[in-house]
Amino acid sequence: APDGSGTIQVVSKGGLSSSPNDDDPVAQFEDAFQQRSAALRTGLMHAAMIERLFWENSGNQLTEDDSQVLLRLEAYARAAGVSNPGDLAALFASNDRAWSAAFISYLMQQAGVKADEFNFNVGHDEYIKAAWVNRENADRLAPFWLVGLDEVAPEPGDLLCMNRPLGQSGQCGNVHFDPLAPGGNLPGDFGSHCDMVTGISVNSAGDPVLVTVGGNLSHSVRKRLVPVNDEFKVLANAAADIEPANVRSDCTYFAILRLRNSAFETYL
Repeated sequence: APDGSGTIQVVSKGGLSSSPNDDDPVAQFEDAFQQRSAALRTGLMHAAMIERLFWENSGNQLTEDDSQVLLRLEAYARAAGVSNPGDLAALFASNDRAWSAAFISYLMQQAGVKADEFNFNVGHDEYIKAAWVNRENADRLAPFWLVGLDEVAPEPGDLLCMNRPLGQSGQCGNVHFDPLAPGGNLPGDFGSHCDMVTGISVNSAGDPVLVTVGGNLSHSVRKRLVPVNDEFKVLANAAADIEPANVRSDCTYFAILRLRNSAFETYL
């Protein structure tokens, strides 16, 4: 559970976790889980940095309609598990289909996340709902659980999930995740967007921020500097103060797709 400092206490049989013991299968399992989680965090950070640098193109920012990114968009579509990645990539390139969830799926694939660990998809809501089911079922084998904004301070490899503008009206969605409500209070289908946390930094005012990387942001892959509170947690309305200004949003954050550090990591 949170200890008040934004960190998580890892609890296992007998209390706080300790060094694994050759005769303790629970400790062996926990050790393997922690090593897997750490490896995935490192892999996700590296994958996100590679993609960000590719799109930044040494200061000549690429956008989805540049011919040199078409194969990259196809790789994103393929990672999302579609049967027609070439056709879908063409829709991505013409701004006829959102590709941010496919981008996240690609990062997961590049980091070595397995199909039974993450719902690779062209819709953010599908992998968000899958992460909630993992938590709802208390699936200790699952690396990803859905958690509330007030439950953890996000770490690299975690996803910040937010509402997004819907339809031609441009009005933001209204998802409010509640881990205590039936079904997490998640709708059956919903528009959303997630960015991956890659580190911490400071903004132009010198205040601490999370650095995130996301796809389909102003038609490209871009970083965001997301404000945090004193516990390094993200507030629902933080997107309105994101830097740079061209990737701000009036929509609200509603959850964190958490890459758990421990099989026994719990919340609330």
